Amino acid sequence: MEQTADSTQSQYSYNAQRDDDAELDQNNEQDPQFIGTDTYQEQPDQPITQTDPIEIAKVEEPDDQELNDNPYIMSRSIPVGPYSFVDFRQPYEQKSPPPKYFSDELLLTPLPTKKDEILRGLEEQKHGGLVCTDQEAMDRQRGVLMNVVKQLTVNLFKGLTITHISLPIKIFEPRSSIQRIVDMWSFGPKFLRQAADTTDHLERFRQVIAFAMSGLYICSSQYKPFNPILGETLQGEFNDGTQIYCEHTSHHPPITNFHMQPQDKSFNFYGYYEFTANMGANSLKSGLRGPNNIVFADGQHIRFRTPDFLLGGTVMGDRTIEAAGNVFFEDLTNNYKAVVILSTYKKSGFFKKSESGKRDQFTGIIYHCKPIEDPVKSAKKLYSKHAIEISDLNKIKDMVKPIGDINGSFLYNMTICGKKYWDIDTDVPERFKPVLRYVAPSDWRYREDLIWLKYNYMKIAAQWKVRMEEQQRHDRRLRQKQKDKK
Repeated sequence: MEQTADSTQSQYSYNAQRDDDAELDQNNEQDPQFIGTDTYQEQPDQPITQTDPIEIAKVEEPDDQELNDNPYIMSRSIPVGPYSFVDFRQPYEQKSPPPKYFSDELLLTPLPTKKDEILRGLEEQKHGGLVCTDQEAMDRQRGVLMNVVKQLTVNLFKGLTITHISLPIKIFEPRSSIQRIVDMWSFGPKFLRQAADTTDHLERFRQVIAFAMSGLYICSSQYKPFNPILGETLQGEFNDGTQIYCEHTSHHPPITNFHMQPQDKSFNFYGYYEFTANMGANSLKSGLRGPNNIVFADGQHIRFRTPDFLLGGTVMGDRTIEAAGNVFFEDLTNNYKAVVILSTYKKSGFFKKSESGKRDQFTGIIYHCKPIEDPVKSAKKLYSKHAIEISDLNKIKDMVKPIGDINGSFLYNMTICGKKYWDIDTDVPERFKPVLRYVAPSDWRYREDLIWLKYNYMKIAAQWKVRMEEQQRHDRRLRQKQKDKK
């Protein structure tokens, strides 16, 4: 899918997206504990070559045995496959041959649905949240994150960001971040269907809250998915025929647009996510900013934002994962709101320490709010990169009347207004399936680096990762030249 600009907006983008973030960047100070990905922007007078990422590990070349006895090579003379993410006019590269594309059988291999399979290699820690016990994953990542910190320090002085660091292939999983997004929606066939079937707008609001919170644990993984390529797409579906479309529409900042709709068109789920990352002294916080809009057939419009995930022990100590921050919900039709605060864990005291709560637990409230007179201003406040955070439910300022409490754990269950809506042991997620017909050539399944990693040829995957990064930089220079002519 050819792109002619550094970013393209789909019909589902929120109009205030870019201008709001630009204004917030000027008016919002960064938390001094974290180094934001946007703290140092590229300077317009810098040569384009300074946008090249810094390699933090040497790329190993595959040996002759990996190449000669390889059953997954598509061709030993044609440089790339028909849907390649690199220019077909490039010469044949012996060390990075084109791979055979995935078979339908492999594409339709069921993804894990049982709790112990999804959370394999992860265990609950004493104060909640997850700790990594997968020794292979930890061995692969050993030393990488410390090198990231060192290279990030160098980058900051050069006006570059964390996005300009090229990570080694060994810490990746053979999936794209565009797939990880859809993992969060694995309870959509249950909760969004129940929401669409009821005419009670408050009950529908509660079902949407359950949908947003129930799939968080499915995104817990020690391995990193590949960053989407500009123009990369995903086409998927659920068993009931619900169609899913995603496209990575901007590279700087990294933004993916999405749309999901069932066959009966009883609801329309759309929006965009901007990928964010902040690195602390011994942690990495990542998130997806942007509104999730759900508009039902009768016109009820609900939107919400997703929480952040905090990876701890990046330099020393246990490697931990926990959901963090806030989740906000707005019913623009009925003036309902909900606020969920992730992690109830608190530590206090100096000589005699006391601890309460757990890192995987959350608490929140549904309430009647003052009329939402300016949805654009509200979106800027709640869904942009520097959106507000609430640490105390008693400090909510726009509450008119409380409706009910929200309590639970993203690892166990969820109760809304005294009723249990989700239980990890009894509610089974439905994982999406890639469609097999009428697939765009820009689909994630044609990424050569991802394909070779799935086939377990890590060195060949690393070669392709470099080629694809070089292609992206080349394309970006062409777009920059085109802009300079205008």
